[in-house]
Amino acid sequence: MFQSWYLACDMQLFVISVPIVALLWRRPRMGKLVLAMVIIASIVIPFVVTLLQQLDALLLLYMK
Repeated sequence: MFQSWYLACDMQLFVISVPIVALLWRRPRMGKLVLAMVIIASIVIPFVVTLLQQLDALLLLYMK
């Protein structure tokens, strides 16, 4: 089932979001810093993996 990736992503984002929201609630300044670091990491990591493994930058509709 190709579309089942969503369930894994949804669960991981739910687990990660609870500590970030709690940090934003209790310490807004540090929470914003952590949130910015997570956003930057979520952009940089896929870029580096795509670049180093020489993958196609577009989502392909077929499995290799």
